[in-house]
Amino acid sequence: MYSDRRKLYQQLSGEYPDFTYENFSFAVINSELRIEFDFNLGSKYSFKPYHIFPLPEDFDEKILTNSLFRNIIFNLGMDE
Repeated sequence: MYSDRRKLYQQLSGEYPDFTYENFSFAVINSELRIEFDFNLGSKYSFKPYHIFPLPEDFDEKILTNSLFRNIIFNLGMDE
């Protein structure tokens, strides 16, 4: 299995040498946190995966301005 994934990685890297993590965004909508990531494969494809997290009733939206919060979201995108 490892060998098959490695071959696939090498094939895709050859076909799409430019993989770019462009940006992320987030918003609170209906007591849920929606986080969206923006990726590009050269100029050929772009895609925007997202995650939705339910928020507790007492969620304080001030946390959204915290640099640590933004750093965590950025790193979620790197893992994506």
